Amino acid sequence: MNTVVVHPRYLILPVSLMLSLPAESVRAEFGGNIAAGFSDNIARTDGNEISERVLAARVGGEATAQSPGSEGEVRWELGAITYSGETFDDEGLASLDGLARIDLVGNRVFWSFRDWLGRSSLDPFAPVTPASTEYVNYFSTGPRFLLPLSDHAAVDLSMDYGDVWYEEQQLDSSRASAQVGLRFALSARSSFGIYTADEEVDFDDGSLYPSYESYRTYLQYETQRRRSDARLALGSSRIRRAGVGSDSPTLEAAWVRQLSAYGSFTLEATKGFSDAGELLGQGGLGAGGITPEQFVVSSADPVDLTYFLAEFSVDRTRSSASIGYTFTRQEFESVEPVSDYEVPYWQVRYSRRFSPGLRVGLAGSYSEQELAAESRVDRERSVAINFSWDIGRDTIVDVELMRLSRTSSAQGSVFEENRVFVTLGHGAGLSRFESGL
Repeated sequence: MNTVVVHPRYLILPVSLMLSLPAESVRAEFGGNIAAGFSDNIARTDGNEISERVLAARVGGEATAQSPGSEGEVRWELGAITYSGETFDDEGLASLDGLARIDLVGNRVFWSFRDWLGRSSLDPFAPVTPASTEYVNYFSTGPRFLLPLSDHAAVDLSMDYGDVWYEEQQLDSSRASAQVGLRFALSARSSFGIYTADEEVDFDDGSLYPSYESYRTYLQYETQRRRSDARLALGSSRIRRAGVGSDSPTLEAAWVRQLSAYGSFTLEATKGFSDAGELLGQGGLGAGGITPEQFVVSSADPVDLTYFLAEFSVDRTRSSASIGYTFTRQEFESVEPVSDYEVPYWQVRYSRRFSPGLRVGLAGSYSEQELAAESRVDRERSVAINFSWDIGRDTIVDVELMRLSRTSSAQGSVFEENRVFVTLGHGAGLSRFESGL
């Protein structure tokens, strides 16, 4: 069995979160599950399909903590998966997704942590299988200082150290960044600021990948209302690598609107420089993005990112539903030409409780991956239905049936797969199956 190595730093976030806040403000849940499944095309090939039985077990949970000025949330899972045949090796499973902000000095000095450990595709242009994924960890930490100049103005200074680790690829890197700005309170619920930021990224293997710097200058407006939150940042950014510079406008916009007691609407837009490690680390807690990790291209090159998200959701007592759309365009800043990459992605979910013990859910997704230089388009579709029965206090049995298919203009990237999983779970809800099985 392949072993998942857990670095000691992964314990920093949950331990610091639990120890820094009063005990009465901490809520924690723990759970576990065992899942047995079957796939009629485990290797996701076009012809010579291999059927496989799968058995997976997990423990995990989530914790939230909040006190005046400090807050945090962490989710984690550990487990193992085994295959009945010899197509893939048995392996360990692990995931961690957490963030925390700790108030060190009375709403003036904060320390933040952010950590994401998950799996990403080695090749987003190929079908996802256990052999084509790797673990990636994005970790960042640093202080933030809010130094008042008057009742309505303050200096906003933050520093951050980040580290990105890849299980297979030689793309490990570290980054140091600093940002300073002037922030003006327009009212009790809105503010305006002007900021400048500098970040340097260094790769562990400097002989393969040269370091680079990025600079940003932008204006920012934030407002919090009773039924909506909004943020808008506009400016310019610049990448400098190996003596070559590139410029791009910077845009970050986010709007969350509570339409009613049951419905909400979210809009997000991003334009500017980023990189693969940062894109992976920005998902999960505290982020609205719904694009799966396998669509992030692993590369040492900076990327000029265009991103858009629109999502509508309804959550009622017996039913819930959501529909979301994202568009991602990655344009690589490379010495050698690298093709632009586009991914429009749709996701729909619906769930209905028919009785106190039975809930039925439907889910579907559709994506188009376009590789411009090769005139290549890959289309992926998934449809799933699941039935969940409450069989005891905090104990459920879940049956999920899923069909996945992929068409492509490139040979070797087409497949159809049907799978079924039966899961017995207790306590906190955990993953029902691995997307890369």
